[in-house]
Amino acid sequence: MPSRHTPTLHTAVSRLRLALGEPEWVLTRDDGYALSEGVEVLDWSRLEETPSASAAPPPDARARVLELIRTRGQAGTSEVASALGLSASTGLRLLRGLAQEGLLVRDGSGRSTRYRCSPQRA
Repeated sequence: MPSRHTPTLHTAVSRLRLALGEPEWVLTRDDGYALSEGVEVLDWSRLEETPSASAAPPPDARARVLELIRTRGQAGTSEVASALGLSASTGLRLLRGLAQEGLLVRDGSGRSTRYRCSPQRA
């Protein structure tokens, strides 16, 4: 923990990490905290003026994710996003949704999370 941070700030950042579900998105640095590369910050006051950050993925995105993972055997969020031309958050939402439906299995956590086809769906 940076030396000049109060316990209150440290607690708030810890709770933020838990709420995000991706603790590595908030980095601890000697001079404070920072967001990991690729993490986007939304200005909720301007959300109506810009396209929705949670806009629906392309109609064929789910099938494309499943095909990519079948072909590669496994993949992480950044690989899926890059290969399919999606944002990292859209790729993550797709992967999590497919895992909740039982189509994919999630292995690991944080940056090392990998998704593979469910044995019963392979």
